[in-house]
Amino acid sequence: MSAGSGLPEAVVGVIHDAGRFLLIRRADGIPAGGWWTPPSGRVEPGETQPEALVREMREELGLEVTPLRHIWTCPTADGRFLLNWWLAEADDLATTPDPTEVAEVRWCTVDELRALSPTFADDVRFFVEVWPTIADQPS
Repeated sequence: MSAGSGLPEAVVGVIHDAGRFLLIRRADGIPAGGWWTPPSGRVEPGETQPEALVREMREELGLEVTPLRHIWTCPTADGRFLLNWWLAEADDLATTPDPTEVAEVRWCTVDELRALSPTFADDVRFFVEVWPTIADQPS
């Protein structure tokens, strides 16, 4: 659980390349199935946020990532989790999605993300409002 909010924590991976962001369409049968989101997952007991990010990206997408820095926090749309957004990089951007968790993978610009449906308002808000304020900061 997060120290301040009392909510269980989850991590969101922000992985970008050449002006595009890695997004997934969540598999049917899991929470928010069919929704487009950045890859994310719960922080397990005894795990740090960076450790959770590495594990989740490996499990969901077969990606080996390096967490760079925490960049934003918001609650989930249903208020059940606190989302900790992390900037991360991957040496190899090829993905091998776990079909039980990921129905589709796309690299999208912000404009392409805005055209996807369904999406969560805070996901769109991050890329439209927050990302431009941090994109030029050094890792």
